[in-house]
Amino acid sequence: MVLDNKVLYETTSASVRTSSPCAASVTFSHLISATMSGVTCCLCFSGQLNSDLRRLAVNLTPFPRLHFFMVGFAPLTFRGLLAIPRPDCARTPKIDMGRQEHDMRRGPVPRSLPDGVRHVLRQDEQQGGGRADA
Repeated sequence: MVLDNKVLYETTSASVRTSSPCAASVTFSHLISATMSGVTCCLCFSGQLNSDLRRLAVNLTPFPRLHFFMVGFAPLTFRGLLAIPRPDCARTPKIDMGRQEHDMRRGPVPRSLPDGVRHVLRQDEQQGGGRADA
C-alpha cells in the first residue's frame, strides 16, 4: 500500500479550509485509517473469495483494469461535520391528541366545509358513526 502523504495532506487541508496544521492532521489521520480499514476488510472476515489479497486479485482476472485497487471517498467526510443536531423536545409544539381534528384513524375534518356541516360530522363521529366523506 502506497500513500502519498503530501498529496493527502494538501487535499485534506484544502477540504477543511483551515490554516491550522492540527485540524488538517486529524482529518488526514482519519482518512488514512478509514482507507486502510476499507482495504483490509476482506482479510478480517472469512469467505470463499476474501481469504487474501492475492486470491482477490486472481478472482478479478477477467477485468484486468481492476487489478489495481483504488480506494476513494467521495465526498470527503470529516468527523466534525458529521454531527447531527438532536431535536429539542422543549421546543416541539404540543398537540392535543384527544381532539377530533387530530384523530389519525379518520383524518382531520376538512376545514373547507361550512361550519354547520363540520358540526354535523363531528356529532356523528362522537356518537360512533362513520364520517360521511370518508
